[in-house]
Amino acid sequence: MRLHGKTRNAVLETIRICKDKNVLKQYLLEREKEVIDIMMALFDQQKAVEQFGYEMKEEGRAEGHREGHAEGKLEEKKEAAINMKAEGMTESMIAKILDVGLNIVQEWLAGTVVAR
Repeated sequence: MRLHGKTRNAVLETIRICKDKNVLKQYLLEREKEVIDIMMALFDQQKAVEQFGYEMKEEGRAEGHREGHAEGKLEEKKEAAINMKAEGMTESMIAKILDVGLNIVQEWLAGTVVAR
């Protein structure tokens, strides 16, 4: 079937080959339309599953990008906080300027040696 792709033509070709090789020939002669409908439904379902998987993968990539961007912004703010503290600014002023909680600024600055 790969030669013909996942199309109605592939289904029809598969049925023709089965008939030619006497594989389920009588069954296919009696129920060809039903077999075609079932096979097409299976292909449609497979395509839907593949599309869903692709969409989920893309959504995951976008979410990862957003998270990475947010982490990068926080890292920039952390570096700015350390620099501001080195310039003598108070932790509360740093928190206000960077629009973060005082506890976050204190956490960032904990253990940081600030040279003056």
